[in-house]
Amino acid sequence: MPVEKPEGAGLRPWTRPGWFDSVTAWLNGQLEQLDYQASGEVEQFALTDWSCIVRVATRQGVLYVKCCDPNFGHEPELTLALSQLWPTAVPRVLAINRQHAWMLMEDAGTLLSDDRERARSIDCWREVLPRYARMQIEAVEHTPFLLEHGCPDHRLENLPAILEQALAHQDMLLLGEPDGLSADEYTRLCTLVEQLPALCSKLASYSIPETLHHDDLHAGNIMVSDDDNYIFFDWAESFIAHPFYTMVIIQRYTRHAYEYSDEQLDVLRDIYLAEWTKYGSIERLREAFEHAQQLGKLCRALTWYNYICNLEPQGYQKYRDAWPAWLKVFMGSER
Repeated sequence: MPVEKPEGAGLRPWTRPGWFDSVTAWLNGQLEQLDYQASGEVEQFALTDWSCIVRVATRQGVLYVKCCDPNFGHEPELTLALSQLWPTAVPRVLAINRQHAWMLMEDAGTLLSDDRERARSIDCWREVLPRYARMQIEAVEHTPFLLEHGCPDHRLENLPAILEQALAHQDMLLLGEPDGLSADEYTRLCTLVEQLPALCSKLASYSIPETLHHDDLHAGNIMVSDDDNYIFFDWAESFIAHPFYTMVIIQRYTRHAYEYSDEQLDVLRDIYLAEWTKYGSIERLREAFEHAQQLGKLCRALTWYNYICNLEPQGYQKYRDAWPAWLKVFMGSER
């Protein structure tokens, strides 16, 4: 790892003694302030390596507290800001705890991924993608506000410096190891680093405004509300960046989860791009889209770098191959 840490440093907060009592006390305090009446016990609802969610039923409906990984400590404030701007497209945030990176949210519905038949239908994405794209377009004028409220800045002008800083920790590339970069891949990466400013300038030349980008948008991060509305959540991995990056994950997800063909992926692309025609013809947008896909893969690689570089040793060992793996995707040497 790039930095040696004392034993126990960086452990996920929810693994520490007393954590559940602390979050429960905070939750109960918020319920009192908001005049919500609990009708059940506070319980752990979901646990991953990057978040823990607790749940409580109230007379006014089910509420959740998402306890975010310290590496994504900006998520509560950013999600609150997004819910204020798009109250029908983002879960309603009732309160946040900036110190501990907690946020209290209303129930937003059921996971789209839980309805596999619906999620695999292109008709579903004909509704989802335009709604999300319109949100991105509206977000252009709110860029300063979103940056002020914690949204990381991965705009094209900053990308070369961000990558240079990440690559300074060469040991994280796992050079010569089975899950790392080979010597040839490292040479290819160095060439692309030199070309990156030109690649960024080329994409910028299409004059598509950089805006809100969800770097992990797929059916598992979309909810369907009781009134059949689509709600976008899990904004930890999001940036101000080129908007077309979003389709990297959507296309990879639909290809692997639902076995979409190349032709179906092109349909998804065009459904999404149809919302952007104020910025160019569909032919020109497709050109920009192709350039954006490579840089979008780099953006995704950097998301993994930012996560794993601050993990405790056990967590780092579990995910250490994600950074070089996504660099291979960026370079086109993915196996």
